[in-house]
Amino acid sequence: IRILIADDIEETRNVIKKILILEKEFFEVVGEAINGAEVIKLIAKLKPDVVLMDVNMPILNGLEATEKITNDFPSVVVIIMSVQGESEYLKKAMFYGAKEYIIKPFNYDTLITTIKITYE
Repeated sequence: IRILIADDIEETRNVIKKILILEKEFFEVVGEAINGAEVIKLIAKLKPDVVLMDVNMPILNGLEATEKITNDFPSVVVIIMSVQGESEYLKKAMFYGAKEYIIKPFNYDTLITTIKITYE
């Protein structure tokens, strides 16, 4: 499963990469983005299967980027990552086209299982 990580915090991207590298028979991190606009640019080039998308990012936030991805690249699965656990955020993410929603901080098993199940 080819994964693009979108988060404006480098430490968060690094933690996710470390988790995914431990499962390298299932996952390949194909790229990283620090804002929604960068995600949109990278998708056409990197062709990820899954985008792990933070909500609060500069330039183009995760929800706006998710809507654009859903419209322009319908085969790409977007999984939203957010510290916001309220159901209002979850509803918004789904409205914009996200397939799943993980609340930060998440643990190893939650991330791995969510990606596998959502992708399938």
